[in-house]
Amino acid sequence: MTYHCPASFGPNEEFLAPTGEWLSVFRAIAYDSWLLWRHALPDNPNHWPLLDAGTFETIGRLGQRIHNLHQTLPDYRRLNDTPFTVSRWWDPLDDQEDWQLGGRCLLKINGYESRHIPIEAGGRFGLTITPISAHWLEFALREDPVAA
Repeated sequence: MTYHCPASFGPNEEFLAPTGEWLSVFRAIAYDSWLLWRHALPDNPNHWPLLDAGTFETIGRLGQRIHNLHQTLPDYRRLNDTPFTVSRWWDPLDDQEDWQLGGRCLLKINGYESRHIPIEAGGRFGLTITPISAHWLEFALREDPVAA
């Protein structure tokens, strides 16, 4: 069977973006980032068509800001694979708007504990960073004039 993206081997490896183009779930959300669309999309591919243009853009903004912060970490350039384990990102069926609109992400960065991430630097990148546990962090978009 032929798929829309040349590197796709199945229907769960690509999705139709609100821009009208087919994207691989293994494509970076932000240019040169280790955050991939497979991290942001819900596990159930039946929910992928619910992705609208505004949410697509919000996920892109959050992904870019996390990427900008990630680039400041000491071992960023030595990576050969994604250091992110994403537990939760866009959830179109959640009751809370931040999860429905893709403006919040729960993840851990392999090799780092929450205390090693510069939480206070989040504002510089337009992020609110909340440690959830020793390894897990919640990133959310900060839409104040300083961060935009």
